[in-house]
Amino acid sequence: MLAALTEAAPPAVPVSFRQASATPETWAERGVVLPLTTPALAFARLRRHGTHPPDLVLRGPDGTRGWYAIPLASVADFAAPSLFDRTVLAALSAAGTPSPEAVAAARRTAALQGLAGRRVAAREAERHRREQAELAAALVALVARLGDRDEEAVARCPLGADALVAFVQDNRVLLDQVARAAALDTQAFVSALHALASAIALARRLEAILQRLRAFTATLADLDPLCEGEEVALRFVSGAASATAEAASALHARFMDAALSPMRTIRAAASAAVAWRTPLDLAAWVLDGWPLLLSVWEAASDSAAGRLAALWLIGRSLPPLPRELEHALPGAAVSATARDRWPDTPARLSGRGTVLRQALLERLLGEAE
Repeated sequence: MLAALTEAAPPAVPVSFRQASATPETWAERGVVLPLTTPALAFARLRRHGTHPPDLVLRGPDGTRGWYAIPLASVADFAAPSLFDRTVLAALSAAGTPSPEAVAAARRTAALQGLAGRRVAAREAERHRREQAELAAALVALVARLGDRDEEAVARCPLGADALVAFVQDNRVLLDQVARAAALDTQAFVSALHALASAIALARRLEAILQRLRAFTATLADLDPLCEGEEVALRFVSGAASATAEAASALHARFMDAALSPMRTIRAAASAAVAWRTPLDLAAWVLDGWPLLLSVWEAASDSAAGRLAALWLIGRSLPPLPRELEHALPGAAVSATARDRWPDTPARLSGRGTVLRQALLERLLGEAE
């Protein structure tokens, strides 16, 4: 349980930290959430501005409102990262601009090496296999529909790094026929086909996390805050979860609408009328960090104290939705971070439920979907 796997809060914010924006303008300014297992670095965000060295954005270690930035090169001066964390950070420091996709790849590599334990390695392998299988199934279904074939007539899509290449080779004749019928070059057709299949597979994962977000906001409505600070925290977290669910729902609807008219979608994507990479990336950013935070809630004690401690941890760790989201999805609400002041940690919660132990962080890493 969460209450049993927490430890006392660390000392006050080091003077070497510099305060980071609580309401960033862009995703790049916000940074991507890292699945780290070192308690002092829990839910840190990695960002890189232009040619500047990357830095980590951390929660205020003393339990107060605010975010603080520390150069990535100075992490060892603040904490002793686990081997898993060092491997992830090393991979990302050499990967250029941080993104959810880059973080997922770095996490997968470190997890499959067993650096966070056998259980996490097994869960990561299963997660990766399932994602590959969802993409493969979407590809087969699309080609069968576009080629007016039964799915059994389409060669299976293998799993692995070269799956798309093998799939194209095994279905070359059929793909050439469908591409010609669409008046498209086969290579452009395959690229657009892969993007649409990726959107369909992602839509299925969006459905799953939307169910978790809605269940989370429903249980928040049952919490009984005991003081003004807890009431503000509850409104803060509920507003952020609702805004994230609204954005995810809008993207899910866009992906499902595209799947209803696949040939129209593929023609638009192949002619660059629709850049599918953009909404796919946006969906990854919108959901970034939430699988871990929802796992915190789901691991919490059912007691009122356990729920409130989890609420406080989630609120202090929430990656804010940047104002950029309003331009990408007009009408979507920006995180409650822009409207409410995050209250200071109440004395009765200080040192309890505010910082996670490494054992629970590793458990959450394996459970986060």
